Amino acid sequence: MKTNDCYICKKGKDSQNHILFECIWVQEYWKEVEKKMNIQFKHQNEWREGKWLLEAEMYDKNSGESLNAFIANSLWLFWKNMCRVKYGERSWRIHTIYNKALNDTIDYHC
Repeated sequence: MKTNDCYICKKGKDSQNHILFECIWVQEYWKEVEKKMNIQFKHQNEWREGKWLLEAEMYDKNSGESLNAFIANSLWLFWKNMCRVKYGERSWRIHTIYNKALNDTIDYHC
């Protein structure tokens, strides 16, 4: 692995945009989220600019805040996972991040 390669997929450049939005592993995660939540993210290619904060309200005004919290929790967990792998721990599986993000979102709203 080159020093600037992604610690997760070993293919992309190790950068904030890659680990949060472009990594093949992260894209697979969002596909799984779309299936489980029966939604389709419309502006994922523009998330770097923060448009995801507005996108959640397009699905359901009542649950938009929860979806925003879930997305934010997921992004945080992607970063945390990259740090785990960087320092020698095993990568979490996609379902582990999904469950952690969901539980953190539920805890936040209770």
